[in-house]
Amino acid sequence: MNKKRVNFKQPEDHIIKFSPYWLLGFVEAVLRGEGSFSISKNKTFRLEFGISQTLSEKEVMVKIKQNLSTLPGSYQLTSTEKL
Repeated sequence: MNKKRVNFKQPEDHIIKFSPYWLLGFVEAVLRGEGSFSISKNKTFRLEFGISQTLSEKEVMVKIKQNLSTLPGSYQLTSTEKL
């Protein structure tokens, strides 16, 4: 990763090819400093998973949110930035 890179834009014809394995690799890379898992217990257990990216990666985050929303189960997807 080039931490000094500040201006990066994907080519216009770039397509994000989302798959469970892509997400696994992304999460493993992100969790080195930009992601978290947490468990809290009050009357019930609450499991949380969070990732953060710069605004330049908004398209990637939107794609992740869209794909996670198709998973079966009862959960809530939230974001601090309006996607």
